[in-house]
Amino acid sequence: MVIFMSSPITLSRKAADIYRQIYYHQASSRQLLANNLNISLPIIAQNVNQLLNLGLIYNAGELDSTGGRKATMFSIVPNARIAMGIDITKHYLGFVLVDLEATCIASKYLSLEFQNSNTYYQTISRIIETLLSENGISDDQFLGIGISLPGIVDTALNRLILTSVFDSPENLNAELSKWVHRPFQFVNDANAAGWAESRNCGNKRNMVYLSLSNSVGGAIILNDQLYIGDNYRGAEFGHMTVVPNGKRCYCGRYGCLDAYCSAQNLSDYTDGDLDRFFHTIRNNQNKGMGAFFDDYLEHLAIGISNIRMCTDCDIVLGGLVGPYLEEYIDDLRLRVLMHTPFEHSAEYLRICSHTEQPSSIGAALYYIDKFVHEL
Repeated sequence: MVIFMSSPITLSRKAADIYRQIYYHQASSRQLLANNLNISLPIIAQNVNQLLNLGLIYNAGELDSTGGRKATMFSIVPNARIAMGIDITKHYLGFVLVDLEATCIASKYLSLEFQNSNTYYQTISRIIETLLSENGISDDQFLGIGISLPGIVDTALNRLILTSVFDSPENLNAELSKWVHRPFQFVNDANAAGWAESRNCGNKRNMVYLSLSNSVGGAIILNDQLYIGDNYRGAEFGHMTVVPNGKRCYCGRYGCLDAYCSAQNLSDYTDGDLDRFFHTIRNNQNKGMGAFFDDYLEHLAIGISNIRMCTDCDIVLGGLVGPYLEEYIDDLRLRVLMHTPFEHSAEYLRICSHTEQPSSIGAALYYIDKFVHEL
């Protein structure tokens, strides 16, 4: 078996620090680098030249000057390295190619039932190699594949510990490795989506991502770090009780948020079509569905209020349902406030910015972040 891996880069500590400074600030001049890193200009110039020669940065033009000589700005080369993200669910596969700026440069979506079979894994391998070939991604460019899964993931051992969404084998890593000859890393789907969302939050260091998909989950970002918990079960919001002895959840217990607020609860009314469900609600075409959606929002508000009480930070609604809630956000905020004793505004509650394949993109970011941090 041949394992394809990108060529390692050997940089001095100063060159690596300079690259990261440019990366995180999007662009920088030699003088700004010298000031921010407390490194002399000759050393800056020497290491900048090395990064230019390696194709990691480029001359991005001149900074507007208020007088005197204009400063040359440097930015990273986005496609110097590429990562892939794959979202594996019960019913479909989603693939993305992502550059160093977290921009999706190619994607593919495939309706396919999960199967623990060579045919299924061979299909994944074929799509991986086709996407890389069609987009001209060389082995030297390619970092690896982040694989998003709906379940509890031990990232240290790169294995899926538990999933109730599909019938996964205990040795999924080994089965997949028979066909996928690229480095890959499993990540929880909601954690991946939350991490992708956190990249769009500006200076917000703390955030909760609530994923409202066919199962309810989430991610907690604290001080720009993903919090996964001692047993990899952090942010399992779907199994938070919102109605004692309420509806039965797929986990076997009763009254979980998932039992009331999964996307499937809504789409089951319209044969799996969420678009049609919200079109019907929007046009007030079915009073029974309208009453059910009102009940959905009320239970969601209870869950959001509980999360806010525990975390005291911004909450972002994502997953399959999140983007549809934009037009109902004011109503939802008012409902949340009815359960919150300390606040008079719920502006901390907002809708996700990543609406297309957030879990795939977030999974790819595993290798992007690893590359930048470990230079």
